[in-house]
Amino acid sequence: MDSPQNYNDEVVCDTPPENQTYVPETPPENLPTNTRWYRPVEESKNWSCNVMEFYHNGDASSCISFFVGNMKLMRFRWKEITKNRRPEQLFPWTIMPPQFYDLLCETPNHGALPFCIGMKEEYPALWDVDTVYIPIVVEDTHWLLLRVDMRTLEMYVYFTENCEDGVCQTTCIHRLFYPIITRFETLFKSFLDNILFWENCGRDVIPKLKILGTEVWPQYNGPVGSNSGVFVCMLMRNLVLELPNQIEGNLQDTCMKYRRFMADEFYAARA
Repeated sequence: MDSPQNYNDEVVCDTPPENQTYVPETPPENLPTNTRWYRPVEESKNWSCNVMEFYHNGDASSCISFFVGNMKLMRFRWKEITKNRRPEQLFPWTIMPPQFYDLLCETPNHGALPFCIGMKEEYPALWDVDTVYIPIVVEDTHWLLLRVDMRTLEMYVYFTENCEDGVCQTTCIHRLFYPIITRFETLFKSFLDNILFWENCGRDVIPKLKILGTEVWPQYNGPVGSNSGVFVCMLMRNLVLELPNQIEGNLQDTCMKYRRFMADEFYAARA
């Protein structure tokens, strides 16, 4: 039986030709008009400014959040199951929107329900999947990704930024995330109890989440600058589609190419 990654061509936008050069100092109105994602004739205010700001200035949280929240991977999953009648077992995962952690922190946290109990069209119930990916952003700049195995409640943490000299210090970026991860463990376990997760999945109750391990991705010792959110989007795509989880070649060039892909997604989802 085919695996999901065989449909990779349906979720990947073509990279614009290499001869299309994008210079950050160039005003938007002077950009080449033959780029796929910049169309001056379009009147939509819901995408053009955000795309240009994101492409030139980097890790704008509103752009990353939009891209993740409207990610083609989730639409692809829904389409394959509902329209192409592919077995749901081939897509045993779901991706939460970046605001999911903030929704969990609310009292009551009813805003998180639609993404977890099958209320939203593209989001399956948590008891119908094996893995949940949860991107989290702090201070609109620093991103990490949580991968939770819903069968065991084992959690893997992906950081997108390394510590200085590879050693956690008092002011290390990882320490900024530790309280968030700890709070997430408590909130998520309580949330599962409230939505009757154990009754719906037919499994014995697991008392708490367990951190199985952590990883910095990609393995890069320098500052990531404005690429933290881009890394999370790249990482999620690799994990979900079971693609090689590595970056080849120059890191900055790879990130800029991926921003072009993300800009295509903005354009495709424009109002």
